[in-house]
Amino acid sequence: MDVRPLEDDGMQTKLAEMRTSLLAQGVSMQGIDDPMLLRFLRARAMHVPRAAKMLAEHQTWRASFVPSGFISESQIESELAQGKAFLQGVCKKTGHPLLFMIARHHYRSTDFQEFKSKMYAFHEAAHVIGICTPCIYDIFLLILPVELGFVVYAADKTIASAQAGAEKYVTIVDLEGIGYKNMDIKSLFSSLHLLQNYYPERMARLYFVKVPSIFTSFWKMVSPFIDKVTREKARGGRLL
Repeated sequence: MDVRPLEDDGMQTKLAEMRTSLLAQGVSMQGIDDPMLLRFLRARAMHVPRAAKMLAEHQTWRASFVPSGFISESQIESELAQGKAFLQGVCKKTGHPLLFMIARHHYRSTDFQEFKSKMYAFHEAAHVIGICTPCIYDIFLLILPVELGFVVYAADKTIASAQAGAEKYVTIVDLEGIGYKNMDIKSLFSSLHLLQNYYPERMARLYFVKVPSIFTSFWKMVSPFIDKVTREKARGGRLL
């Protein structure tokens, strides 16, 4: 289970400081409970100003991207039709929900070589002009108009299926049979960016199974641009 006791005086002080900071920023506290505050605090090493800023940005994003409070199936019919993600119950040991994804059922809509060349260009720019990798990553995302409704839908459904006390989920990605047509830098970056910034402390593990050599090369190219904490949650055969 993921929920931790909140009796510690120091923790209660942090929570109180978070509430004060959020209210000062004009953030409504409706729907924000202690476990949610703690997730954002842990995501920012218990630093209240950074955690409060992150949570405020989350609330702004959520109100804009999911104004009705949920993504309806009618909004993502084409994604659902691909049959690429399924809930597979919960882990008996931890209670974490299991999200199973079939990579070969995902089809990118943009030329892979175009994105690969852009990625190398941005990577070189980071070293030449001294811009940090996360900044280059954010710039890269800004020029990629991506539909992320399916990611939000899947994350919300998975979290809602958790047993009491389990805040995190496990994702298993089956890579059997994938090819270049399934290699989608755009979706990978934007999805991980969304999850690490707006769903902090939710992913327990990310497992890759049946890993082919083609994905090993793909991962080596993109992994430097993925948040370190997210990378460390990834596991899988001879790849990671």
